Amino acid sequence: AILALALCAGLATARAMSVDVVLGDNLGPLLPTRLVTHLEATGAAVSVQATGKCGGSSDLCLAIGSSPASQAVISPELLAQAGAEGFVLSDGRLAGSGTGRFIAVDGNPGQLPRVGDPSPSSGAAYGAYAALERIGFGFVHAFQPVIPSSLAFAASFAPPTPQVTVESPQWPVRSWHYHTEHPLELTDFLQGFDATCAGVNASAGAQCAFIESWDSMFPDMLRFVDWLLASRQNRLEWIPLLNWQWGDQGTSPQRLARFRNITATLHAAGLLAVVDVPVAERQQNAWYMTN
Repeated sequence: AILALALCAGLATARAMSVDVVLGDNLGPLLPTRLVTHLEATGAAVSVQATGKCGGSSDLCLAIGSSPASQAVISPELLAQAGAEGFVLSDGRLAGSGTGRFIAVDGNPGQLPRVGDPSPSSGAAYGAYAALERIGFGFVHAFQPVIPSSLAFAASFAPPTPQVTVESPQWPVRSWHYHTEHPLELTDFLQGFDATCAGVNASAGAQCAFIESWDSMFPDMLRFVDWLLASRQNRLEWIPLLNWQWGDQGTSPQRLARFRNITATLHAAGLLAVVDVPVAERQQNAWYMTN
C-alpha cells in the first residue's frame, strides 16, 4: 500500500516536458501548425518562441527552418553542400541548460517551379519531419503516424557534442501517384466527393445509409501530406474521374471548389499538385478533354 501511494504521488507530481519551438520564416502557411499539433499530442508543454531563439531553460528546443537559432549552428556553407531540396540537421545540447537537447534544421528550396503564398522551402519541410523522427515520431503508415507518448527520453538523450547530418535528394522529381481509378482510402476525397454507399449516383442517395462527408476526410489528407513530406516527395499525382451519367455533379461548383482546396493545401506544404487528364481516353471513368 505504501509503495502504491508513493507511485501515485510520483505520477501526480510528474511535470510535462517543456519544449521550445522556433519556427523559421521559410516554412509556409501549413507546416507551423502541423508541427506544433504533433508536438502537443505528446503531452509536452509547447512554447513557440517569437524571438527566433531558444528560451534556454526548456528540456528540448527545436529550431525548424531559417531563424537566428538555426543559423547559429548551421552555416551557409553546410546549406550549400546540401544542394537543392537538401537539408542540414544539427543535434546537440542546449546552451545554458546543462542537460537540455537542441535540434536545429534548415533546408534549401528546390529547382522545380513552386507556387503558394508564401511557398515553403521544400528542404526545410523535409528537415522538419526528419527532426520529428529524431525524437520518436514515425511516419511509415500514411494515415497512422507514430506519436510518442512522452518526449522525456528524447529530451534527455542529448549528444555531448553536436551531430550534424547533411541530406540531399538523389532525384529531382519524386512523385507519388495515387491511383484514384481504384477504391483507395482517399479516392473519394481527391475526387471532391463525399463517400457514400451510392457513390456519385444521387438518385440512390435516399436508400444509402452511409455517408462520410468530404470535410470529415480532410484530417486524413493532412496526415497524407505529413507522410509525403516525411518520405521526401515533392509532388502528388492523381486521376480525376468524370462520367456524363453523373449529371451536374461532375462539374459542380462545389466539386471544383474542393479541387482548388486540395491544390491549395498541397501548395501550402510546398508540394506540386499534378492530375492525369487524357485527351479522349475514358478508361475507368477517367476525366477526358474531348467528346
